[in-house]
Amino acid sequence: MNIKQLHSFLILCDELHYGRAASRLFITQPSLSQQIKQLESSLKTILFKRKVEELN
Repeated sequence: MNIKQLHSFLILCDELHYGRAASRLFITQPSLSQQIKQLESSLKTILFKRKVEELN
């Protein structure tokens, strides 16, 4: 876990949309997705329930 992953998580919580969050962070959506997956792995938990159209 690092500060970059935590910051990305907070922006994603605010946006609830990978594309918009990635845009705010000036990174690509796959990069954001990878950061969140790494954070989930380090915390050994799922942070978001992913659905096709939304995050919960």
